[in-house]
Amino acid sequence: YCQADVIIREAIKITIGDAGNFIALAQTAAEAGNHQEAYDYYNKALEAEPNNCQAWQGKGISAGWQSSLTKSRMNEMLVCIKKSIAITENESLKEVLRMQSAVEVVQVAQAYFDLSTEHTMQFISVPEAKYEHFDRCREIVNVCEEAKLLDTNLPEANRLIIDISKRLLGVSGISSNDQKFFADALSRNGG
Repeated sequence: YCQADVIIREAIKITIGDAGNFIALAQTAAEAGNHQEAYDYYNKALEAEPNNCQAWQGKGISAGWQSSLTKSRMNEMLVCIKKSIAITENESLKEVLRMQSAVEVVQVAQAYFDLSTEHTMQFISVPEAKYEHFDRCREIVNVCEEAKLLDTNLPEANRLIIDISKRLLGVSGISSNDQKFFADALSRNGG
């Protein structure tokens, strides 16, 4: 029976594959801008090795890059990143994960902001477009503040928060709640 156990384990290994191979494929897909494929490969890596911090981090970043105007995946991104950090026992590796993740989160947030801004300008005559943009911008500010918790020495997060807040505080028709939110974000982040 011991030999049978070894044979079964080898069969499972062959079926599931090596997490490292899936991560390598995922990284290549992400570099090519194919974030859905990267996401799928990171999931396969996690099936093979559920506590792989690199796979959790990559899955989160890949999810974030798949955010669209109709479906934000920012929360999924943050949850996966927090999971990658939580399962890491090595403090040096945790710090590296935090710093890498913070930079990636801000890059995703910037791209999401640019997408939302472009869409809003294109459909500025549609009244709802402006308010949907405000909602997305609140989410982006919150995501950037989460990035700052990951890496307190990340000036890009502050710059994006300040830029968004200043822009929106200058928009006519902003609600008092939104005005307070962005004014508070501006003051919290040195703007």
